[in-house]
Amino acid sequence: MKKTLPFLAILLIFNTILYSQTTLYSESFETDGEGVRYVSNTYNDCATISNPDYFLRTNTNPVFPPGTCMIGFGNALTNIQGSWFWAGEDIRSNLAGPPGARPPGDLTTQSINISSYNNLTVSFFLATASNNGTRWEWDDSINVHASLNNGAFKTVGRFVGGALSGGDLRQDLNLDGMADGAIVSTSNFTKYTFNIPGTGTSLKVRLDFDQFGGTEESAIDLIEVQGTLVLPVELLRFDAIKAGDAVDLKWSTALERNNGYFAIERGRDPVSFREIGKVNAGESQSGIKNYAWTDLQPMPDINYYRLRQYDTDGSSSISATVQVQMGHPEYVLGLSPNPAKTQTTLQLQQEKENQVRIVVYDLNGTMQQQMDILLKKGRNDVNIPLDVLKNGVYHIRVESEGQSGYVKLIKIQD
Repeated sequence: MKKTLPFLAILLIFNTILYSQTTLYSESFETDGEGVRYVSNTYNDCATISNPDYFLRTNTNPVFPPGTCMIGFGNALTNIQGSWFWAGEDIRSNLAGPPGARPPGDLTTQSINISSYNNLTVSFFLATASNNGTRWEWDDSINVHASLNNGAFKTVGRFVGGALSGGDLRQDLNLDGMADGAIVSTSNFTKYTFNIPGTGTSLKVRLDFDQFGGTEESAIDLIEVQGTLVLPVELLRFDAIKAGDAVDLKWSTALERNNGYFAIERGRDPVSFREIGKVNAGESQSGIKNYAWTDLQPMPDINYYRLRQYDTDGSSSISATVQVQMGHPEYVLGLSPNPAKTQTTLQLQQEKENQVRIVVYDLNGTMQQQMDILLKKGRNDVNIPLDVLKNGVYHIRVESEGQSGYVKLIKIQD
């Protein structure tokens, strides 16, 4: 069947806001991150005074701190996310009466860049040992705090003891110090996620372990902070349409934040571009806005266009690419078979005997094959071997006396 390359008018509808959660920080404790990824008041009394109070990174299971202590966790933990995790027992130390000889255990993340992110969350896996329902009192707690833009830490999550003289560890759903949530004292590492209200440019998360008394054993693993990326511009559509000897470019946005301007970029191929025009952003940030710009001097071949959107702070993001065919490359008649396995035949029509260059590009614009051949006047069938190509989509470019044409090739498995 005869195939020709028509003038292309491509409509591309896409949305540049990403609604999926992105991981902004992750701590698995597989390597020691002290002073780099986090800071803590880690200690181990077993190494100094044979007292089984500690707060440290470990890879022993059941937990048994290094030193002269003869006891550790009462049982093994399950669902560990790697080999290492963070564990503690009697963290405030029972060497003195309440509230203990030491401050609460503290582990604080490095400053996390949260610029352009919202819907922030922090999650981690929690497990406890010796879960007989008598270990956790009302004055025992594990607290989750967050600080935005180096401000004060605010509590976003909490676990508390469930009885005056000993009970289960439970979630404090209302952050009022009352154990009103599910029992969490289990030796199986379980994931808990907490919302962080607000946004900004930087975030720190702090976990503190306020535990006093005997055999209150807890462990955490895989701390993660996630957020939703919100780009400055929500681009709804971008059209490139041939209009006589010119090309009309039109695009629409639904939402703009700190948008400075759009730069129109054009390329002869889908890889190399240069700026050919600018359009300033609209004044309103909300509502649908329509933009237009005309390329009065397009190139006499396929023209590739894209938008580079600049924020007011100078940062930029790039749209997907659209293309328009100018000229009349009717000497490309077809390609058969297509899809093809080991070989395909390119049908070309020549007005006279002429030297022709045939180049095969991948979708990244990288040249994969090149052939220079002399074609006779009239129809020519050119065999193209495909052995060196991997499975995928390619463009075959035919160049002859300043004109060129493209045809798409699909290479499939032999």
